[in-house]
Amino acid sequence: MEKTRSGNVKVIWNSTLEEVNGDSSGVTGIRISNSESKHQQELKIHGVFIAIGHTPNTELFVGQLAMKNGYIVTITGIEGNATATSIPGVFAAGDVQDHVYRQAVTSAGTGCMAALDTQKYLDQISENAIRSETQILASRARVDQKTSRIIQDDLSVVALVMDE
Repeated sequence: MEKTRSGNVKVIWNSTLEEVNGDSSGVTGIRISNSESKHQQELKIHGVFIAIGHTPNTELFVGQLAMKNGYIVTITGIEGNATATSIPGVFAAGDVQDHVYRQAVTSAGTGCMAALDTQKYLDQISENAIRSETQILASRARVDQKTSRIIQDDLSVVALVMDE
């Protein structure tokens, strides 16, 4: 916030960026709207940095996953499975579990980690468990022989048959 005291940087709170204007020289201005009053204004500027806030969008997981201060708790261990949550087979990545760095690049990294953790989890499921689940689904559905899809009575796809 030192730069704001010198007047070189101005923080504009509670605003939505509507448009960035520019030419071959770069950014020449922006149009913003106040998120409370909806008032719009145009500003002549030569650069823009947008901070999107730090409140994770995790409300729907409250009471379902272990949480701390609004963030989903993950294992973050050295044994792998670093994106695992309190429920086996559920993994979290990005801003919903990163209370320290909160950056797009770390979100991309943990997204890749979660994908690898998910693949490892699925690979570890025994074939018997997969067959049991398939049998349960098959008892409540029918198999479309042409596409090898398990179909519910309402004809929505439940799972693909992976054997054979």
